[in-house]
Amino acid sequence: MQLICWNRFAAMVQQRVGVIPEELLEAGGGEVGCGHGVALQFWMAGARSSVTVPGGPAGRPSGLSLCTGRVASTLSMAGAPELFVICGTCGSEVSGYVTECPYCGTRLRKRAPKIERPQRAPEPPVRRKRSLPSRRAGGALKAHADLGRRPVVTIALVLAIAVGTILVSAFPVADVGVVGPIDGEWWRVASAPFFTTNVWYAAACAVTVALFGGLLEQRYGHLVVLAAFCLCGMGGIAAAAALETVPLALGANGAALGLLAIWAVRPVLALRRGGGSGADLPGVAVLALVLLLMPVAVEQASPTAGAVGLLAGLVCGLLAVRR
Repeated sequence: MQLICWNRFAAMVQQRVGVIPEELLEAGGGEVGCGHGVALQFWMAGARSSVTVPGGPAGRPSGLSLCTGRVASTLSMAGAPELFVICGTCGSEVSGYVTECPYCGTRLRKRAPKIERPQRAPEPPVRRKRSLPSRRAGGALKAHADLGRRPVVTIALVLAIAVGTILVSAFPVADVGVVGPIDGEWWRVASAPFFTTNVWYAAACAVTVALFGGLLEQRYGHLVVLAAFCLCGMGGIAAAAALETVPLALGANGAALGLLAIWAVRPVLALRRGGGSGADLPGVAVLALVLLLMPVAVEQASPTAGAVGLLAGLVCGLLAVRR
C-alpha cells in the first residue's frame, strides 16, 4: 500500500513538471498499476524494456519508463514526434532518430524513422524584362554604352581619308583643298581634311584618328566623335584659310590632334590628382609632337590648322571632363 501511494505521489510530481501528460494520469485514475490498461512506474535496476518518450525538456530523468498499452496508443493518437528513446540495456536516453544506442551498441530499431518534408509548390520561372533604349529630348533613341558597340563613325572617317588619298589624283588639288584664297568656295574647307597627296602624312593622320576616335566613341558616343572631327579638323582648315596670307591646307592633322587632345585631358588631370599612372602619356606626347612637326616635312600640312585643332581639342576635353 505504501509503495502504491509513493508511486502515485511520484506520478503526480512527474505530471506537474511536464514529464507525464495529464491525460495519461487521468486515464489511470491517478494510480500506478495496470488499472484501465495504463502502467506508470520508475525505472528499476535490471529492467529490460525500451519505450519511446515524446519530445520534452532536455533535462528529463533518464530512468523514467512508460509501459506499453494505452500510454503508447495515447501518444500515437496525440501525434507527438519521438525525439528521445530510453535504451532497455543501459538505460541511457538517446535520440529517436538513431538505430543503435551510442553507449552500449544495442540495436533499437531496424531503420531510422522517416522525416516528412513539406512539399513545396514549384516556383515559376523568372522572366527577365527586355530593356528598351532610353529616349533623348529630341526623340532619338540612345543606345546603351557597352563594350560591344562598334566605332562606326571612326571607321567611316578613316575609310574616307584612305579613299580621298587614293582618289586625289583624279581631281585638281585646288578643287578639293584649300590652295590659295577661298573666294567664297567654303565647301573646300569641308573636303580638305580627307584629301592629300602625301601617303605617309595621310597614314599618320588616319592612325591617330582611328586610335583616339575609337576610344572617344566608346566613351562618349558617335555624335561626339563626328562633331569633334568637324570642329577640330574643318575648324583648323578654316582658320588657316582666314589667317594665312597664301593658305595651303590639306589633310586631317588638325582633326587628329584635336581627338588626341580630347582623350589626353582626362589622364593628365588624373595624374595631377595622384589617381592615375600615366603610362600611356609618353607615347601620346610623341605622337602629338610628330603631328605638330609634320608641316616641316610636308608642305600640305598647315601649322595653323594643327595648332587650332589642338587648342579646340583641349577645350572640348575640359568640357567633357566637367560633365
